[in-house]
Amino acid sequence: MLSTSITVRSCGASAGIGGHGSGEERFIESDHVTEHLQGILPLCDLLVGTEEELHIAGGTTNTLAAIKAVREKTKATIVCKRGPMGCVVFPSAIPDDIEMGIKGSGFPIEIYNVLGAGDAFMSGFLRGWLKDEPWETCAKYANACGAFAVSRHGCTPAIPTWEELSCFIAQGSSHKALRFDEELNHIHWATTRRKD
Repeated sequence: MLSTSITVRSCGASAGIGGHGSGEERFIESDHVTEHLQGILPLCDLLVGTEEELHIAGGTTNTLAAIKAVREKTKATIVCKRGPMGCVVFPSAIPDDIEMGIKGSGFPIEIYNVLGAGDAFMSGFLRGWLKDEPWETCAKYANACGAFAVSRHGCTPAIPTWEELSCFIAQGSSHKALRFDEELNHIHWATTRRKD
């Protein structure tokens, strides 16, 4: 089983994709990168990417058309991350409307720091996927973990523990900035301390 998160980073200007100063660009078309990714797609069981990442993998800036192009190359489950709108999961055929996929709603939080959001999302999704949870549950875990990461400072240290994630999913938070939720912070602190 091979899973991957499609991630397209700015390469050097010599690669023709974008230079060091193009960090604000979230998507730069490249037939070379698309061709390379499409050669890898058939090897995957799970593909997770933002709309822009799926655009580069699918070779078009039309999100639905890109997802359909990716589907032509692989039978993998495709997960389209949509930021505050959550995500959409496509385990099989791609419908004619992106909203007809299996949707996982986002969480209404304040965005403080986006560093590590994709890793947090993937950790939550894999938590459910590896335990054969329903797609809706995988998406809920993923979106909640992403919400923690973007609402806190610190990338990896911001990812919630299972106990913290469970509490957040069960009761939510009265804080849009999760870093100010004392109960969640206490659970995070108490469940990440080393036993020694």
